[in-house]
Amino acid sequence: MIIFEALMHSVVRLPHFQYKLSKKYLTMKQIILFFMLLFVVFSLSAYDYQTVYSKRTALFADSTGAIKSMFIDSVKFNVDSILYPLKNIQQLDVDCFTPYGASWLGNKIIVNAHWNYFFNEQNDTIKIKTDAKLNETWMVYQKNDTWVWATVTKVESLTFLGLTDSVKTIVFNAIITTSNSSAQKSNSLSTELDGKTLLLSKHFGLINTFDFFVFPLQNSTMQYVSFVWDNYTLAGLTNPNVGVQNLTWFDVYDFQPGDEIHTLFIKYYSYDGSLTTKTITKYIERENLTDTIKYLLENKIAVIYQYRDSVSPPRYFQDTTRSIILKSDRSANFDKLPGVPFLEGDNRSAYTMGMKNDEKYEDSDLYDEFNNGCWKLQTTNPLYSRIYKKGLGGPYGKPFILIDIEERVIDHRVDLVYYKKGSTTWGTPLIISGIDQPEVKPDIAVYPNPATDKISISSDFLSEPCIFELMDVRGIVILRTQVDATRNTVNLSNFSKGLYLYRLLDNGKSVKAGKIVKS
Repeated sequence: MIIFEALMHSVVRLPHFQYKLSKKYLTMKQIILFFMLLFVVFSLSAYDYQTVYSKRTALFADSTGAIKSMFIDSVKFNVDSILYPLKNIQQLDVDCFTPYGASWLGNKIIVNAHWNYFFNEQNDTIKIKTDAKLNETWMVYQKNDTWVWATVTKVESLTFLGLTDSVKTIVFNAIITTSNSSAQKSNSLSTELDGKTLLLSKHFGLINTFDFFVFPLQNSTMQYVSFVWDNYTLAGLTNPNVGVQNLTWFDVYDFQPGDEIHTLFIKYYSYDGSLTTKTITKYIERENLTDTIKYLLENKIAVIYQYRDSVSPPRYFQDTTRSIILKSDRSANFDKLPGVPFLEGDNRSAYTMGMKNDEKYEDSDLYDEFNNGCWKLQTTNPLYSRIYKKGLGGPYGKPFILIDIEERVIDHRVDLVYYKKGSTTWGTPLIISGIDQPEVKPDIAVYPNPATDKISISSDFLSEPCIFELMDVRGIVILRTQVDATRNTVNLSNFSKGLYLYRLLDNGKSVKAGKIVKS
């Protein structure tokens, strides 16, 4: 009756209605409007709080700062909304990682007006009562002798990621019943679960949660080695875009004219030798296209070989090249959310992210073992990693596996030692002097760089034949071929991944020189 009177008073204020309380009658239009408004009121209150949303990506950070991603891959409607989270790699055993099972939030989530139901890896149901009031308690989970309850202990206004919203604090506890039906605390279960909390925002979903993959943790039968009771805190959202965002290929290679990147590439040999390549790259021009960024680069390179106590004189190179950053299968894999598996050639892998320094890492290669649905971590090079940095390029660290028996290469790494971005600088700049300038011909482009199976050489200058030489980092020529305007592609498929030097010769004179990475 209170809602009815409030709605009627709102109708009175509309000039084209003739509702009169004294006569106690309504026109047909007024009756229709009344029920429409009544429907809106109850519709708005129906989905009071909701845990996840289908049109939003959420990134959560664990206690170490590692990022977990949550995205609804597909939705079905059958009275209630059925949400299917994007799958990510889960560790099932010491040597078994799978991309085929449930996500860290479970197999699926059913959303209705009062409850959100999470289904774990075994399709057990975890019930979150989204419209629960302060101090209200309900049964979250029950299977065999295991019982889990939750209670709303707070309803308050909180600010997170610059957003302010009403937030419910939901606290969990558990018991295991004995055979004589008396209840007692379970040491293993209650120690892990009692006191764990969810923070549920009215308009933005979960802002503090834990893993539902094998909820609840039962140590006596637990085979999933990666599952621990670690709280995950909301670190970023899309729609609206706040906090940490997924790092993309174009974010990593985002440079402006005047930016500088200084790197050291070091190879270590089994006979106490090493080869150091110093590179200074300066960005001269940038051109933005729909799915491509084109850069004009100035490169200065010094190569130094050291054997025990002796150091060779540096070899110097300088050139101007064009770099093309484009959308490709590789960038599509890189743009995937953290923890989402992908195939790249024979590699089965995934990227991870952390809260610090806007970095993204490629996990060690995984491979399919015995076709049993398990991927296994490579153990031949456990320190292998690729590190990409926002606006600073990459990969750094150990960007590719480089164990060359013939050259007796046993290790390598790439380090970012200095950068200048706009007015911001970091690190100690490299100094490269003594460079012999090649006879530069205009607009010679060697691309792509990094390359996979082949490179192309493009220039009006190629109307006349010239010689392309590819060298290893010691300066030894390993490929020599003629190129011209009609045959300007060089095949690299027979060479190992790594760093190479090249030069273009016209009548014996160097017209272009530089380095290229085969990935």
